Amino acid sequence: MTIPLLLLGLTAAVFVLLATFLLRRWLPRLRAEFRQLRAAARAVEAMAMERELGYQVQMAGQTPALPALSGASPFDNGRWTVLAGGGDHDWPADTFYKVRGLAMHQGALHASLTGPKADGPGGQVWRLSDEACTQVGGDQAGSWRADDSFVDHLFSVDDNTLLAAEKTGVWRLSGGQWAHISEGLTLDEKCGPYSFASWNGRVVMGQWGRPRVAQLGENHQWTYLPDPEGGWGPGVRTIYCLIAFKGMLYAGTGTGKLTGPASAVWRYDGTSWEKVGGAGIRGSWAREGLPFVLSLTVFGECLVATVSRPDNTPNGASSVWVFDGDRWGPLAVGATPALMAESLIMNDAIVYQGRLVVATGHGTRRPAQLWMLDGAQRWQAVGPPELGKPGPGDGGWWVYRLCTDGQRLYASTAGHRGAAKVFCFNPV
Repeated sequence: MTIPLLLLGLTAAVFVLLATFLLRRWLPRLRAEFRQLRAAARAVEAMAMERELGYQVQMAGQTPALPALSGASPFDNGRWTVLAGGGDHDWPADTFYKVRGLAMHQGALHASLTGPKADGPGGQVWRLSDEACTQVGGDQAGSWRADDSFVDHLFSVDDNTLLAAEKTGVWRLSGGQWAHISEGLTLDEKCGPYSFASWNGRVVMGQWGRPRVAQLGENHQWTYLPDPEGGWGPGVRTIYCLIAFKGMLYAGTGTGKLTGPASAVWRYDGTSWEKVGGAGIRGSWAREGLPFVLSLTVFGECLVATVSRPDNTPNGASSVWVFDGDRWGPLAVGATPALMAESLIMNDAIVYQGRLVVATGHGTRRPAQLWMLDGAQRWQAVGPPELGKPGPGDGGWWVYRLCTDGQRLYASTAGHRGAAKVFCFNPV
């Protein structure tokens, strides 16, 4: 037994010595080759970014014209205030992570809340005004359990009906009472309602988890529209936005993550879907790896899409694209402010008193901002001063939703525990 053990020990020692010799000889070479490969990968990525910026500069020549601006900026005179989220006469200041939805209903602003994390576990709806802020959804008036919920978008159908996209399905507020109206929908814990729009006199809804679009019919019965032939595309998880434009229904898609090539715009003519944006189609964004189309907004005779802005996006590249129904073009290429260039997401856009306003944010110890496009096709920062400060800890700010009553502009925020606020711009 002694000799075999001795031989085994000698063999192991020789192996260790040989391995040490080879590592000392080859490790520097391997390190050098790794550095070369990494540099080559960075060079390829840089070339791709240069091509993307060059492509955008080329496509900028065909960007559809937006409505001409006239008069002074609505932000020249006025001030921002915190309408809700301060904890004085509304929800506790450190309770919620985000105000996800905003909607004007019966002359009052309504907001949907989720927290203390991005996915709950609490979800509520509040009615906001200068005089009082009142919880109206979540353990209220026959609604869902507030401590086991998250609420995404709100949608005012008419003066009598407000819809909420809640974790368990679609809820309708009418006559001061909530009712669960998800008949006809296939939903579970990994799939739920997300976005709303009105098209051809009907409410339509887009889902997260399993991307589909459904239409609300008589007796509050939902019917699914057909999916695109071949599906919505690789990685698509959510129908992030829906809007009617020139008689057709448009949908913007995304992954639900900050990576993946799922950003696209589709349109439905009442029979079938056609992909009209993404992957360079009709002059749209060509860069791979854009995960979201986050908002679609009608401005004059054009459709405006805001897309996510992954790391390493060229500083001068645009994340706002304009579509006239035939061709896309990027907006304000080469005029992207530094803070906008650092933003991962443009969650929403709105036309406010004749001006296009977009919302940006990052969520990782970085500030957010609202930007107005001026007459020289440049972005001007117009948001609340508080958004210009980094969030606490690892949190930052996102501006999630924009809404207007025609006079005031409302902006809701998220990004860290306690970030759930609603800011209000009051013009003078």
